[in-house]
Amino acid sequence: MNIKTKLFLLLLLFTFSMFPSCSSPTQPPTINYITLSLKEASSTEAWVNLKVRNVSFPAQIILVMDNKALTDINLTSNDTTVYIDSLQPNGSYWFVAQFTQNNETVTSNLITVQTLDTTSNNFTWQTFTFGDPRAGSSTLNDVAIINENDIWAVGEIHTKETDRWNVDSTKWILPYNAVHWDGKKWKLKRILYNYQGQAFYHPIQSVFAFNSNDIWFGGNGIIRWDGLKFIEVLTPKIVWGPHLINKIWGTSNNDLYIVGNGGKIAHYLNGVWSKIESGTTTNLNDIWGYYDKENNKETVLTVASNILHHGEYRLLAISGNTAHDTLNWPYNNWLKGIWFQGKYSPVYICGVGIRKYENGKWSVLNLPPYFTEAIRGTGVNDITAVGDYGFVAHYNGVRWYTVNLSSGYLFSSVSVKNNIVAISGNSSSGGIVGKAIVIIGRH
Repeated sequence: MNIKTKLFLLLLLFTFSMFPSCSSPTQPPTINYITLSLKEASSTEAWVNLKVRNVSFPAQIILVMDNKALTDINLTSNDTTVYIDSLQPNGSYWFVAQFTQNNETVTSNLITVQTLDTTSNNFTWQTFTFGDPRAGSSTLNDVAIINENDIWAVGEIHTKETDRWNVDSTKWILPYNAVHWDGKKWKLKRILYNYQGQAFYHPIQSVFAFNSNDIWFGGNGIIRWDGLKFIEVLTPKIVWGPHLINKIWGTSNNDLYIVGNGGKIAHYLNGVWSKIESGTTTNLNDIWGYYDKENNKETVLTVASNILHHGEYRLLAISGNTAHDTLNWPYNNWLKGIWFQGKYSPVYICGVGIRKYENGKWSVLNLPPYFTEAIRGTGVNDITAVGDYGFVAHYNGVRWYTVNLSSGYLFSSVSVKNNIVAISGNSSSGGIVGKAIVIIGRH
């Protein structure tokens, strides 16, 4: 072969190598994924989330706990949360998920779940009374703990110095409508409203505190303490009107709700009040909610029933400018208070006993048959409810503890913070209301 022929063949080989192959390129293999994450845990329960990708449904998933198959899950979607119960308080567990598809076994990441410890049911109680029954019936309707040295309670307090003219008969001495605890002593307060340029007295029904310098008071209007002075927060008549403000709840001083008599709901957002249509004229007795950071969404619930006369019995969820029935409330019973912690925690309703909504169904707690007025918690393992005849119930994450502090006490509200419980109400003798009371419990 001469040199010209060799060069021609090399050039031809080089030219063919520049053209792509007619065969299809090799596709990367499909990879199946399953990812576990913990959503929430209580003392005895956990909510574990499964996310899958490139999986054909339905898929049979095995959830393994501490090296033992816990449950088989028939997975039908890419995102599923599994409820696990019968765990031990203050326990540590590890979980993985496995499934087999196309003769390939896929194992998820491993997660560790730490359940909550129980809280103590051993309380020490300290009782404080206010008012003089000879001057009038005193009561405290609501209470808020900021910290152990900063507690507010609100209502109506008559003393031997109030409800009379002063020495020279030029000024009527008004009752008090709040008391404040500074860690050492209580101080009686008068928080006055402004109407057409004149200060006037009205009993206070509700209080909600964000911090020591941001406290909101509700009666027939809203007053805010900013750390230096009390400021009236005007609510337009078209939004609220002459209705009592029973409760306040919010995530900040620029995003809060008020509920009250006559089915009234209003939302304060970035300095502007808006009216929310509740769809009922029945009194709204309490409101609670939580902010879901993951979805940037609030869940806000309120309860409706007239305690002393006929009305509806409804559990409402607030959405935008309206409220609608939620969670299929099945009882023909009063709803007086509500509390829940988050998306996966139970919803507790108090009134005639205590009802609990969990995993799609309602149940009645096996507690003494007292009317319960209020319920609050620091977490799912630290919940306190209070009611008539001095009734107190505390849930420590596993079991309920109950006590009657005095048959003459009628409790109206409860606030909890860290290891402190504050209860407000009144004491009575022979069915006649006498003094206002605050009871502080520590555990």
